[in-house]
Amino acid sequence: MYCVLFGFNWANSWSIFFLGFSTGSLLLTLIFTVMFIYFRISMRKCDEFRIRGEVALPPHIIGKYI
Repeated sequence: MYCVLFGFNWANSWSIFFLGFSTGSLLLTLIFTVMFIYFRISMRKCDEFRIRGEVALPPHIIGKYI
């Protein structure tokens, strides 16, 4: 296999491929972590992340069992 880019044969160097793959996966993990934390904080601020309706118990019932 012969893959020349920027004057370097990348196909013969598995360590460069591994380093690039690892760096890319870490970068994607970091991006999704930041997105998750941002949306969690923004949902908490606007109070949309609460369980409502028949799933949530009223406060006076919760107080009886705690």
